[in-house]
Amino acid sequence: MRHIELSLEGSNIHYEPGDALGIAPSNRATDVTALLEVLRFDPETPIAADSQTISLRQALLEHYDIGLVTRTFVDRYAAAVSADSLSTLMQAGNQESLQRYLHGRHLIDVVREHPPTGLNAVTFTQMLRHLTPRLYSIASSQRASPDEVHLTVSLVEYRSLDLQRRGVVSGYLGDLTSEDATAPVYLHRNPNFRLPAERERPVIMIGPGTGVAPFRGFIADREAGGARGRNWLFFGDRSFSADFLYQAEWLEWRKRGVLHRIDVAFSRDSQQKIYVQHRMREHGRELFKWLEDGASLYVCGDAQRMAPDVHQALLAIIGEHGNQTPEQAAEYLVQLQRERRYQRDVY
Repeated sequence: MRHIELSLEGSNIHYEPGDALGIAPSNRATDVTALLEVLRFDPETPIAADSQTISLRQALLEHYDIGLVTRTFVDRYAAAVSADSLSTLMQAGNQESLQRYLHGRHLIDVVREHPPTGLNAVTFTQMLRHLTPRLYSIASSQRASPDEVHLTVSLVEYRSLDLQRRGVVSGYLGDLTSEDATAPVYLHRNPNFRLPAERERPVIMIGPGTGVAPFRGFIADREAGGARGRNWLFFGDRSFSADFLYQAEWLEWRKRGVLHRIDVAFSRDSQQKIYVQHRMREHGRELFKWLEDGASLYVCGDAQRMAPDVHQALLAIIGEHGNQTPEQAAEYLVQLQRERRYQRDVY
């Protein structure tokens, strides 16, 4: 994980807790050079990209995704270069073989295995996906850090086909190590993920992994604004020793009375895996009391498993400690959403 602080001086960017920062990435120059050597196209070939004409090298550097390949690319490329083995993978019944082939395979790997015979640079680039910006939840408060924006970035690094690989956007951010490094960014407002206007209202925050990022901004903003409401954080990750993000800051806020409660779950530190939803159930009676006292509840992180599991835990807590039927518990949560007291930022 990397904690990245960017200066906003002179940018005219004004954000609120809950907003995100968009990063428009570029591919690594070394990766582009390696791909061009395999392609054997003239790097200066003119390419039309985003309403402008630029060189093939610049297009591969700034406009096209040259990382992990997709089923769609393999299908198009197989037909264009008459690669029988790729065409066989695309046939019905070969889904498992196709998935094994795609797993961890980058564009350069496919081109090495099946040279682009009969293709020109323009046709090749038309098969590629465009590089898309990545949104990162802002992990700071402009009220507390006026000329800065902070990000919590999980570096995607893995080995595939005996080569070390990196995620395009996280790798790009990870390379911003010099004092004068810059990055093209834009503000993405998130009006549906906002702190309560009432500064005395309690706040419950549930953010495993890098989902904790906006809550660092929430706490910093609540402290800087003199909010008197109680704050309760549920945080989870794999290991206490390696993955307790911002541990020193949470404990300092806890010591100063800004963070009133923090409950953590580290799934790999015990034989039985413990997640944030288990901690919620353990403290269900108190959590329900906070909701009854008017607390606003926030969830940030994985949409595939974490968010549904947390939602089910909330239903169970409301049912058990509110003595409600499943239908009544569901309506309770719907009412919290109507009152903007149950907000989620999941992805």
